[in-house]
Amino acid sequence: MQILDGRKLNQEILDKVKIGVKSLSFQPIFCDVLVGSDPSSAQYVRMKAKKAESVGIKFHNANFPESITTEELIKEIKALNSIKSGLHVCPAIASPKQREELNAGLQLGTYR
Repeated sequence: MQILDGRKLNQEILDKVKIGVKSLSFQPIFCDVLVGSDPSSAQYVRMKAKKAESVGIKFHNANFPESITTEELIKEIKALNSIKSGLHVCPAIASPKQREELNAGLQLGTYR
């Protein structure tokens, strides 16, 4: 049985990602979409922002109130996805109903 050093492995991976990001001809952008105000979700987003920025990836946080409708949210995500600058959108949706609707639509290919 081999015991892994998680912190060492994490740093090795981050170092490789940082080198890869530096070799790009553009600065990639990671966008996290947060719906609602769940403190745990907000903390997770902050952690992702810190990691992204530590390897040279620009971070954009798009926050929306829990009251946003699924249709409005999809419109906002489509607008973010239309940015042609290496942007990757990662939804972190707090509302269970919206999460279900959005996941169903994405699986069916309805929302792109």
